[in-house]
Amino acid sequence: MERVYTKPAAQEILIKGAAQEGHSDTFIYDYENDDDRRGLGNLFVLGNISGGEDSNGNDLAYATNLVASLAKREYYSNSGISPRDAFTNALRKVNDVVDEFFTKKDAKINIGVFAIAGDQVYISKLGKFKVILSRAGKNIDILNNIELFKKEHVEEKEFSSVISGKLCLDDRLFAFYPNRSITAREKTIKEYLAKSKPEEFADKINEIKGNKENFACTALYINMREVKESAVKARPQPRELDAPPATAPDMTEMTPRLADSKSKEKSVAKAVEAVEEVPKIIPAEFSLGKKKNPIGSFIKRIDVRGLSRFQNSYNPKRKIMILALAAIGVFALGGLGLFAKSALITSDAEKQLNSVIKSAQENLKSAQSQPNDNALARSLLASSLSSLSGNEENKKVETLKEDLLKALDEIDKAQDAVLEPLEALPDTASANSSSLASARQKATDGAFQISGIVDMSVYEGNLYILTSDSIYKISDFAKPKATAVKWLESPLVSDPKYISVDGNIFVYSGNGTLAKYYKGKLAMETKTEVPVSENQFLGSIDSQNLYLISKQFGRIYVISKSNGSLVRTLKIGSSEPIKDAAIGAADDIYLTAADGRIWKVVQ
Repeated sequence: MERVYTKPAAQEILIKGAAQEGHSDTFIYDYENDDDRRGLGNLFVLGNISGGEDSNGNDLAYATNLVASLAKREYYSNSGISPRDAFTNALRKVNDVVDEFFTKKDAKINIGVFAIAGDQVYISKLGKFKVILSRAGKNIDILNNIELFKKEHVEEKEFSSVISGKLCLDDRLFAFYPNRSITAREKTIKEYLAKSKPEEFADKINEIKGNKENFACTALYINMREVKESAVKARPQPRELDAPPATAPDMTEMTPRLADSKSKEKSVAKAVEAVEEVPKIIPAEFSLGKKKNPIGSFIKRIDVRGLSRFQNSYNPKRKIMILALAAIGVFALGGLGLFAKSALITSDAEKQLNSVIKSAQENLKSAQSQPNDNALARSLLASSLSSLSGNEENKKVETLKEDLLKALDEIDKAQDAVLEPLEALPDTASANSSSLASARQKATDGAFQISGIVDMSVYEGNLYILTSDSIYKISDFAKPKATAVKWLESPLVSDPKYISVDGNIFVYSGNGTLAKYYKGKLAMETKTEVPVSENQFLGSIDSQNLYLISKQFGRIYVISKSNGSLVRTLKIGSSEPIKDAAIGAADDIYLTAADGRIWKVVQ
């Protein structure tokens, strides 16, 4: 019998460039031959340190080595806990010990630590570190993918969070320090990762060095391969079977000799080895050895007189029948006991979760059976995903969420958005975002004296306020005594949720209706296929489209201003929830994550 499982095959790629790149190093650990610790899988550490000295004036280049040693010792210290807990403990230990290094203002420390145990990966980082996953010909930025990988907070220190997810057979990972050399060629490297065979990838990277002398690369290339091994280990044979046949002693040399100190030590050592340790029997094990067979006890309780008569008049068929009935009775009682136990220990929360799962499964089937009603299908899938949030630790929930998102991808015909990291928002987007934030704060303070505010939008210094039943305009709202005037003359679309202004005013309703108003009157009303969840609605005067940004599902729905049709759907794929979005010139969309990172959506 064979055991088949996935195992990472790792390869270090360490190419040194110019001196200003700093000191780089990589470390790979595993305990493949240790049965107790092999379940914790492999631990990987990759780092780049430049500049700075410790309190003794020593170069901090050894910081990566120290982090690797601490992480390895702590991660493999307790084989009785899960890989997730072991990884979290390792991060806490590293944070406790190496605080000194991270307080050095002139030091640039970039370290990535990750573990692969079975089909699960756990990642944490300090500074710059990236992991690209190639799966089925597509590349995924693991640290910025919200659908396949999740982020958990550990503590408010350097290695503060863990990103985890599932790996599959034939997945390829490229974990690297994104220096200038790599960043400039990242697109090419991603193509190598997706198209090259595992044995060719490192050669492709080395070829770049041949063409560019200052090229530097600190990376780990990992291929998830299938491993087969015997499920049954060979049993150790008795020592006497392995020992060579005994020979007669040599009697030719019988002269007595005094044993020196070394020979005494050897004799004592052999004598110690020869003493076999007597196994200790703990009370629990001893009591288990004395337990009675329940079937035997049951049979003994049968009418002894009847059984003795049966034994005296020996009848094989009758004996078999009685034994069979006894066995059936015992198993029936055991089954009833297990059923009663499961019914008692099932909590109200578990019952409620099972009900939610069942409802989501039914919604998934209903959505898949609605090929001509995308709006209804999206609504069913969105409500199911919302109902399952907060139960990420449940494997059944995780599998169901993957199925729901896959179905949503098919309906949306979703494409992966290309996200370009930025240090700060451009001036136009920053000004728009600041103006809107200022308006919201004034509304919170009661400056506008308007009740029932739903949403607002700033256009050319004027503020447009959407309420549950109308639209108001405040000219030059930044002025201290600005007053609100009712702008809308036509009836407002029912259940209004969002507003965007570009000269025309667009209002998006809760049921997916898009209404356009011009000079206070309704100019267009159409039903889109996208229901509202936790979204943000953006538009600009230079754009032909409106952008409905779903923070909950990490998607951007691009909707035509002219007819309300869905142009395309972009998957943001960030492991960190989107906190805010802003629009710049034309179709430039900027996203801000909860942890402060900023991206531009490249279209």
